[in-house]
Amino acid sequence: MAALKRSGELFLKPDGGSQGRGALRVSAEPGGSVAVRGRSPRNEPYARRFARADDFAAWLMAAIGSRPYLIQPYLPLVDREGNAYDIRCLMQKDGSGRWQTTGLAARRGRSGSVTANLHGGGAAEPAAAMLAREFGAAEAGRIEQTMRRLAARIPPLLEEQRGRLCELGIDFGVASSGRVWLIEVNSKPGRAAFGRIGDPSLRQAAVLNPLRYAAALLRPAAGRPQRISASVKDKRLTPSFATSAFTAAESARVQARLILSDVARKAPVRSLFHDE
Repeated sequence: MAALKRSGELFLKPDGGSQGRGALRVSAEPGGSVAVRGRSPRNEPYARRFARADDFAAWLMAAIGSRPYLIQPYLPLVDREGNAYDIRCLMQKDGSGRWQTTGLAARRGRSGSVTANLHGGGAAEPAAAMLAREFGAAEAGRIEQTMRRLAARIPPLLEEQRGRLCELGIDFGVASSGRVWLIEVNSKPGRAAFGRIGDPSLRQAAVLNPLRYAAALLRPAAGRPQRISASVKDKRLTPSFATSAFTAAESARVQARLILSDVARKAPVRSLFHDE
């Protein structure tokens, strides 16, 4: 509650959550009451008001239980109509293993939503069009270049800490002043936004790039196998998984299989040729 008193407004979201489920905007109001707008675990919007901060605190503890949450200052990252929006920058490795910017898509939440997630009823459009409408062509170009520059620096930094990665969904917000904020980075990003902005080539690239990288991992490596250090301490398999018990070639095969499984789950082959 101390953080709410200091900031006046907070944004809470589940650690490791997705699709906006469980996200909350909490606002301190005059007289000590607290207003809450959020999305339920079923991704349904709701709003509540509590007469006392203690009532809100009791409700919050019952609602989240033991699940860890992230607490952030609330940033009014909304368009001129007051709808939440963000810019998803999709960074992916190509067939040679080099990071590239596949594309940028704007995601706009439906009216009243605290998040811009498509699963909560939002819409998508090309980032350049959205930014130009909000800031004008010249400022939109500057903002997009800032996002591209920041997005290009993030993947190598994360790989230093987490091991080899395949793709990242980097989400940016833009304040009304044009200031760019990094919201979060997703190591297993959804690609739905890139199937809804009317660019078939971008939609296909978003799905095919991970497949190209997986194919590169499965090619026989030249030279003798090399041992690699652990990128995670537990035994959970993720696309960045690499354990010291594996050779580099074995780790590459594991990651390739996980990439193929993830692509097949999120984007069946028919989505390459038809709008989602």
